[in-house]
Amino acid sequence: MKKIYQKVLAFSLALTSITSFSQTTIKLENFDGAVPQGLPTGVTSSSLDWVTDANSSNGGGVTPCNVAGTSALNVLAATCTASVAVQEVVFGPFDATFFTTMKVSWNGYRTLTNGASPTLSLSFSTGGAYTNIPFTDVLTDDLWHALSTVSIPAGANNSPSLSIKLSYDVSTGTNGSFIAFDDWLLQGFQSPVYYWDGSGFLNNPISWSLNTNGVGAPHPADFISASQIFNIVNGTAATINAAWPVSGSGAKVIVGDGTTWNPNFTVPSGFVFSIASGSMLTVSNNATLTLQNTTLPVTSGATFTTGSTVNYAQNSVVNIISAIHSNLTISGGSNKSQGSSLIINGILNLNGANLQASNSSLNTLTINGTITGSGALQTTGNSNININGTGTLGTITFSSTTVPIICRNLVINRTSSGSLVLGSDLKVNNVYNQTAGSVNLNSKSLTLNGTTTFPSSAVNGSFIGSSASAVTLSGAGIVTNSFLMSQTSSTTRSLLVLNLIRPSQSLTLGNALEILDSVSISGTALTTGGFLTLKSTSALKARIAEIKAGGSISGNITVETFIPGSIAGWRNLGPAGINGLSLSNWDGGSGSSSNFAMTCLGCINGVTSAGGSNFVSAQSDAAGNGTYVEMVSSDALTPGTGYWIYDANSLTSAINI
Repeated sequence: MKKIYQKVLAFSLALTSITSFSQTTIKLENFDGAVPQGLPTGVTSSSLDWVTDANSSNGGGVTPCNVAGTSALNVLAATCTASVAVQEVVFGPFDATFFTTMKVSWNGYRTLTNGASPTLSLSFSTGGAYTNIPFTDVLTDDLWHALSTVSIPAGANNSPSLSIKLSYDVSTGTNGSFIAFDDWLLQGFQSPVYYWDGSGFLNNPISWSLNTNGVGAPHPADFISASQIFNIVNGTAATINAAWPVSGSGAKVIVGDGTTWNPNFTVPSGFVFSIASGSMLTVSNNATLTLQNTTLPVTSGATFTTGSTVNYAQNSVVNIISAIHSNLTISGGSNKSQGSSLIINGILNLNGANLQASNSSLNTLTINGTITGSGALQTTGNSNININGTGTLGTITFSSTTVPIICRNLVINRTSSGSLVLGSDLKVNNVYNQTAGSVNLNSKSLTLNGTTTFPSSAVNGSFIGSSASAVTLSGAGIVTNSFLMSQTSSTTRSLLVLNLIRPSQSLTLGNALEILDSVSISGTALTTGGFLTLKSTSALKARIAEIKAGGSISGNITVETFIPGSIAGWRNLGPAGINGLSLSNWDGGSGSSSNFAMTCLGCINGVTSAGGSNFVSAQSDAAGNGTYVEMVSSDALTPGTGYWIYDANSLTSAINI
């Protein structure tokens, strides 16, 4: 709607009305192109109280801006009303990537005779929260004034997304008072931007130019002047043949442009490339920084853009740069060390060398991407490992200078059918938290020695077992959620050994688990839920080991017995120590995958050949006088007693049972 102003304070960006900064204009806004009552492009407000209006619409209550050099036409104005507590208007965002020492100014008007105008606040944002900018506003005297230039804090330097906000709280002014602005100006010092010629050594000023192809004058006079930008483009293989220190305050070295040029900048072992404090290093998407020299260019503060690669190729141990990495490669035949908390969002390539995780419990190694290569994560009892991200991680192999291989915390939150393959035995001493993602045990042993959290459902994750995999719950700490196995096949739901030796804690099976060797229990309560099967094969006979003090088992257990076939004949078979069974528990009928197709009175297939091919019958010496009689389905099976089973699927051959 149209506003009629009796008194207005105007905010204006006029290049000629402001004392020159000897800088480059980033944005000049005089509001003359905006439709009255609207806002110009790049200026936004959530409040209807901020509008653009011509002086002719102001009811004659305010004179046009009369600061020397002003546009003197439209103004930006706002009224102090009690309906909205905080009024604000935002200029931007602006691309200030190559700008430093920025300043803002305007021409302003604050009412007095119609009541004092509210106190104005100024702040900036580089994409996140706003930071206050101290400044002194123009006088509150019903006159136009040029605001003294306001310096924007250094935190805004080189921002690709800079916004400036003006706001006020209506409680600081008189209801009905006005403020107005004209000729708003944002300026900054534009850094000289140099481009590599694509072939020369980077440490040679002749290899650089202000021309985008990197050829011809002007060249940089040195690499120590402030705010210089060096773009390594126009070629694919960059290097140095002498030391290259870049030390100017606010200077920046950018490897690649993220689109057309994807160079590999190799720092050879014989020459140092260094970025001084206050300068910056950026590696762009698809570009690579290969470090062969043991002196790192920076120890922190570098920007490794998504899709970039840093290859630590030194032939001795060095610390990884303290910065978020996209792709990180460990090579050079020597281990590299995590000196502080480290996040890897892309590919961790352990190319024949190990990454030594931090030995401080205050630091964490977070892997959000994938793992490849023949190397390992070398951990200690203080190492914290977080596996996040989505999808397949790859095989993660741990190593240690001591045995067993241990880490402090292992947190797995791998969503979207995430999974990882365990490439070595591992003992987790403090916290194991598997919120999401499946862990392929890969015939390895996993020992959980502290607070343990399993996935809340099989949809979120599980263990993928094998005939040689083992899980041990030991130490102390609560166990949260049920123990879940992958149900893809008999193999994936199998463990060789399950050891439960965590006093005063319990474990509940959440789905089918097949044990090939043993379940050992000491101090732990196991609830099977009917999901536990003790397997029997030609090689192994699974068992429940001695249940020691404080331990218990509740729920049904399925126990298998194996007798090799091949030749038709009689075999002696017992119920493997399980009470309460009858012959019907062995009878599964034709096609059963877990029981026998028995032939007896009351059996599923009756007294005829089981399923038309197999003939499995049972006899017992119930009276104990050496006389064996044919058993019926309801006959009890007594632990410690053998029963003669005739196994045949033809006149001469038999099946495995």
